[in-house]
Amino acid sequence: MRDTSVPLSGGKLVVARVLVAEGNPAAAEMVVLVLEHAGYQSMRTVTGRQVLAAALQWHPDLVLLDLDLPDLPGPDVCRRLREMVSAPILAVSTESDPEAAELALACGASDFVRKPFRTVDLLSRIESRLAGTVLGWSGRSGAGAVHDPDIVAPHVDSFDA
Repeated sequence: MRDTSVPLSGGKLVVARVLVAEGNPAAAEMVVLVLEHAGYQSMRTVTGRQVLAAALQWHPDLVLLDLDLPDLPGPDVCRRLREMVSAPILAVSTESDPEAAELALACGASDFVRKPFRTVDLLSRIESRLAGTVLGWSGRSGAGAVHDPDIVAPHVDSFDA
């Protein structure tokens, strides 16, 4: 099993939190199951409004953002997320045009993965984006956030805003 913990600024390790924003509920559930099996905490959202609200309340260590959300344009959600959190944003899309990846990166995404993707590739990208993340610098322990590193929250299946 992979080491899915990330260090707090004091050197203590906690399990990394991945916020999943996927417009297709079945695909979202599949990704959450893969992440949980790999040892990550995860929260599932299916709309842009949900992911924006969840990012403020849940303080993820990484956001997996589908650019094809049903209510808001993905690039707009990505820009707003980037303003709100310092966590890496891994944008995903079925769009095969190379300009989609360029747009995602220009909007603040840290990386881009084209769908469909292999599970091993997704986990590798997540792991590489989390490598070197110190939670004292990420969104979880950001301004105004209170986090007790001794309390690890259980998996949260979904977020309704």
